[in-house]
Amino acid sequence: MAVRPLLLALLGAAVLGAAGCGSLPGSGTTREVTDPARFLPDLPLPEGTKIDLERTLILGSAADWTGRVAGTTPLGEEDLIRHFREQLGKGGWKLVTIARSKSSLMTFTNAPRAATIEVSPAGGFGGSSAFTVVVSPQVSGATGPAQAR
Repeated sequence: MAVRPLLLALLGAAVLGAAGCGSLPGSGTTREVTDPARFLPDLPLPEGTKIDLERTLILGSAADWTGRVAGTTPLGEEDLIRHFREQLGKGGWKLVTIARSKSSLMTFTNAPRAATIEVSPAGGFGGSSAFTVVVSPQVSGATGPAQAR
């Protein structure tokens, strides 16, 4: 099928584009973006947030992006959860559900997209948090998991 090569080419271009946004500190292999607002204007991340490019995949741009953003922030878990609730709310996102545990999950919607955010301890000292944000198109009229066709 012609769709598969096109999809692979687009995916490869997105990965190469995202990789070009980071920097290689010293001789290490960790790639991170320290100014995420420049690339994700509709995802309000706290100051000091570092995006981990090894765990991030973004397709599209500006307010139409979809994909996964992973990183760390100096905020503690409770402060990060509060930050997402307040800042996403200001951007028109509606909180659908929140589940708190060792790793807390929140789901937001802002038609035509949905976002699931996982917040967990980053490990180490200082109370920093790790997060993963997954943004995807919202399935309209769905009452359960989307069925394969």
